[in-house]
Amino acid sequence: EQIQWSGESGAFLREIQVRSVSNEVVRIRNVEETWSAAALALMLYRCNPRARRIPVPVAVGADEQCPYGEPTTNIIGRDGQCVSVKDNQYNNANPIILWSCGNAQRNQLWTFKSDGTIRSNGMTLPPTLHYLDLDDADQREALIQAFPSTDYTHSPLRFAGN
Repeated sequence: EQIQWSGESGAFLREIQVRSVSNEVVRIRNVEETWSAAALALMLYRCNPRARRIPVPVAVGADEQCPYGEPTTNIIGRDGQCVSVKDNQYNNANPIILWSCGNAQRNQLWTFKSDGTIRSNGMTLPPTLHYLDLDDADQREALIQAFPSTDYTHSPLRFAGN
């Protein structure tokens, strides 16, 4: 909410607090500090301001603040590497790796769907606390599992399915 209403300068209406990886409180007063002080990545949207003089009916519920489509973008890690589907192979048990970001490479593009899922080429990246894996979005019986990396050349993230 603070980011949405931060205005042209990026300053928040009030200070927000987040915790660092060492569990220390980090106080942030503007968008720029999210990158320098907290090393956070933000997906920013610019919402059109509401009409001030004449109320305009809208087709969204009162709870919704920013009715945007489904953006497709890179997911960039702390060291500047992109979350990538290894070798551009969208099949079960294929690893997900961090790799140097390319120029709009298909295997590094992720769509943030309105249903809350993150997808690349139809494969879903479900959020977990311990690991991430992909499954066929149309195959609801897919098994979600992680396979350990034995050669330490990639993260232990794999496509998983029947």
